[in-house]
Amino acid sequence: MTALAPADHVVLSARDLCKAFGGVQVARHLQFDLRRGARHALIGPNGAGKTTLLNLLTGRLSADSGAIFIAGEEVTHLPPEARVKRGLARTFQINSQFRSLSVLDNVCLAAAEHAGVGRCWWRGRYPAHVVDASRALLRQLDLWRHADTIVGELPYGRQRILEIAMALALEPSVLLLDEPAAGVPSSETRVVLDVVEGLAPDIAVLLIEHDMGVVFRVAREITVLVQGAILMTGTPEMVENDTRVREIYLGKRRG
Repeated sequence: MTALAPADHVVLSARDLCKAFGGVQVARHLQFDLRRGARHALIGPNGAGKTTLLNLLTGRLSADSGAIFIAGEEVTHLPPEARVKRGLARTFQINSQFRSLSVLDNVCLAAAEHAGVGRCWWRGRYPAHVVDASRALLRQLDLWRHADTIVGELPYGRQRILEIAMALALEPSVLLLDEPAAGVPSSETRVVLDVVEGLAPDIAVLLIEHDMGVVFRVAREITVLVQGAILMTGTPEMVENDTRVREIYLGKRRG
């Protein structure tokens, strides 16, 4: 593997990243840097390639060309689990929990995997430090009172928070959030947003979200993706006031 020599605070980079499905180019020479502590949103029309980019970054898809770096180390050809070990974690647009297990058991599974102690299917078999760390995480995200609730019985907004908790159990330096508020009732959206805003300040966050109210509340920088290519990157104000972005995606100015 080769090494990139970015500034010390760049934790995730894509260089000239390309991907095609048949004759359809879904990632076109993407150049992207995510800095430590970033709150960065990725927006664009349906089919722009947003989730494809996340899948390339995490290794669920292989790039046709280009390179990906985590903390300066090239990971382009590493499998997803190796990238997790290097500090990259993600959530999914569709929940990926074990719905027949409790909230605490789900977090323990993620924490145990990260700790390298294997998979156990009931809490009594987990090492004490795994259970303690999982309990602390549930308290941090205000999920503790649901610890023994079976996931399938948990309100959907809390399931989205559990998805974040399982990613945080991997102790990431980079967290990719794929539409964390998708499908969440408006009465619960604020709870999810509070969790995202309360994430540790040194974790770099890349957020995909169609709800622009969420994007403008959370993001300090936004990248606009259109037909697999980056149209622009800038502050929320720059993006909102860009004529091209309004025509392609945002429509009229808010308010």
